Amino acid sequence: MLGSQGVRAEVQVLLIGDPEVRICRVLAPLISLDASRGLLCDPDAGVRSSALIRSLPTLITDSKAGEIQWALLDTHNSVRLQVQYTLRQAGHDVRQIYLDIVDLRLSPRE
Repeated sequence: MLGSQGVRAEVQVLLIGDPEVRICRVLAPLISLDASRGLLCDPDAGVRSSALIRSLPTLITDSKAGEIQWALLDTHNSVRLQVQYTLRQAGHDVRQIYLDIVDLRLSPRE
């Protein structure tokens, strides 16, 4: 039912906040692009990965976008590898992006 066309966008956005991870995983690839960007910080890696797949085509043009940097530092490998691969395919130097992030955000210990 959640994936059907009959569920209005407002209902999908309300359900995205549901604590049941399975609901969020089903809705993540279906909701609007703006709403999917909000899921990039979801506690579940599967939801973050689905949201990233939806958002990457628009985010990839700006390798300094906060969402891209956040995804490169994600704790889950599936999210990091996905964004690294897409950046490389678009001709970006992933190593340099990481070095720039280190200068901006991370303490020497991190």
